[in-house]
Amino acid sequence: MNKCLDTTLIATLGSEAQVVTLTIDLLRQQQRHVTQVVVLHTAPSSPPIAEAVQRLADELGKAGALRVAFHELCNENGMPLHDVDSPDAGKAICRAVYSAIREAKLKAAEGVPGGVDLCLAGGRKTMSVYAMIAAQLLFEGDDRVWHLFSAGDLLREKRMHWRPGDEAALVALPLLRYADVAPALFSLMDNADPFAALSQAETHMRATRVAQAREFWRQCLSPAEKSCAALLLCDGLADKQMAERLNKSRKTVETQLKSVYDKAAAFFGLSLVTGRTLASLLAPIVNEDVRDFRLKSVH
Repeated sequence: MNKCLDTTLIATLGSEAQVVTLTIDLLRQQQRHVTQVVVLHTAPSSPPIAEAVQRLADELGKAGALRVAFHELCNENGMPLHDVDSPDAGKAICRAVYSAIREAKLKAAEGVPGGVDLCLAGGRKTMSVYAMIAAQLLFEGDDRVWHLFSAGDLLREKRMHWRPGDEAALVALPLLRYADVAPALFSLMDNADPFAALSQAETHMRATRVAQAREFWRQCLSPAEKSCAALLLCDGLADKQMAERLNKSRKTVETQLKSVYDKAAAFFGLSLVTGRTLASLLAPIVNEDVRDFRLKSVH
């Protein structure tokens, strides 16, 4: 049996309080022991939200060892949000989830063991989208994003806890984490604002794409291969047209293009590269390195 892992559960809440408690129950079955819960919800001026918050607070209060925090979502002026009805409301939600995840991760960095479980089953769909953005920016090894599925009597009765035989499951959602794509982006944690972190990530990834494309173009291709690639990327020529322009046989052009594709596949770690793939890989330098070569070398 796997060792039990202590985690922080961060959950978006709508009108169904049981989403949070069922998630805790099912996480424990997966050896993920929730020690603290952070619940994000819109303004409880809406009776269903107020009822869900109170019902959940009462239930979680019975678990004495569980640390619980309820966060009412507010805009940048501190006014409670009643719905995700504007870009500013969306940004406020993104900042709230990001802040909750970041706080949990910073505690882990200080030596408190555990991961973060993010449940997206409650609240508005837009809340889930913004929460996924925050997770992409900050999640790493032991962190997970979940959707809760429930059906049958459990769903109809809105029971707060799972029983053997109930139709319920946690579905782990796939997540492309920035830290996995580029280890240098572990520093995103230094940004207290998710939109500053997004800007940092985008800047870093653009610079990486340019550097990789430039290294491939300058170091991996022969002049003859560059000539074919330049006509493909800058002029969109077909093999027969390239052969006429370069005064080569069509077979030679096809062989040289295949060599370009094979080299690109090896360099970028891909199983297959086509003309369309090559255009995407070299897009960051087409208007500079590739076009410059095209103007100077291909007539």
